Amino acid sequence: MRIVHIYKDYAPVLGGIENHVRMLAEAQAARGHDVAVLVCARGWRGRRDTSNGVTLIRARRLATVASMPLSVDLPVALARLPADIVHMHSPFPLGDVAGVLLARCGAKIMTYHLDPN
Repeated sequence: MRIVHIYKDYAPVLGGIENHVRMLAEAQAARGHDVAVLVCARGWRGRRDTSNGVTLIRARRLATVASMPLSVDLPVALARLPADIVHMHSPFPLGDVAGVLLARCGAKIMTYHLDPN
């Protein structure tokens, strides 16, 4: 099964949601699923690599406004990713909107983790 997770950050960024997404993605990959995590890079340079069986796609970040990364590349990358399941980790409005409107998949899941400060 092809699974795509969407959130704003991923390890080595420390945080509860970032850690949750990493543990979930790695556990799914260990069970034989094709897992990708789509996040925003910490700067202007996007990149793609693999860690513990998980494909990590870091889309270029243009800026951060009120703790939300802004990226034109993230929705474009998502529209190009084939997936059976897209799992959006909220709150991340850019990822939530992109996931609902652009994801090409059979199922969409949204996990609401917390109220933003």
